[in-house]
Amino acid sequence: MIYLDSRFCGYDLNAMGFPSVETCMAVVLETQDWLVGWHAMNTGSLLGDAAAFGAYVTKMGDSKPVRLYGVTHLSRKTSMKLLKQELADIADRMNYKGKVSCFHMPERRSPQQDLVLFNRRGSGVRCEVRYIDQTEVTHIQKQVTPSKTPHQVVSAGKVGALTTTVIDDLTQTFVTSPTSPIRVTGTYDPASLATIGDKDWTSFSV
Repeated sequence: MIYLDSRFCGYDLNAMGFPSVETCMAVVLETQDWLVGWHAMNTGSLLGDAAAFGAYVTKMGDSKPVRLYGVTHLSRKTSMKLLKQELADIADRMNYKGKVSCFHMPERRSPQQDLVLFNRRGSGVRCEVRYIDQTEVTHIQKQVTPSKTPHQVVSAGKVGALTTTVIDDLTQTFVTSPTSPIRVTGTYDPASLATIGDKDWTSFSV
């Protein structure tokens, strides 16, 4: 399991989590062998970052892509039509052709933030995707060595190594945070997880 916070991208053979999804989007490319994820912000150069993420995916290897996912809230895109168009644009910049599945999580409070969890089931079966209100999660943080973590950062149309220099979400400027740990996992009541059912997805092809 890998946790991907704001602007992070990374990979795991079977599972990944996206903390605090509100106006950002959990973007996951599923291949025949692994998952590659990107916690896409709703600010900055989205399509430039999508192209950078596509290049990152290409460097992963030749495992055949089987589906692109996007999970977010109505606070990001106010209609499914707009969400589908955004994912189609992301797929285009990634040079991805194939199935796309997307989902708007329900707004249960304001602002609504959720932890979104992906689990690859393989054999061409759509990923199991579950979510839980951020307020019900106790996150476990850890100080990591940038050169020894699988996390990468997508920013300004480039993918780079995780560093202690990050972008402040309010000012959109780079700030140095040498002692800030990252969220690496979380604890919660599994019975509180909501599952996105097969009929809940909106799917299309690009």
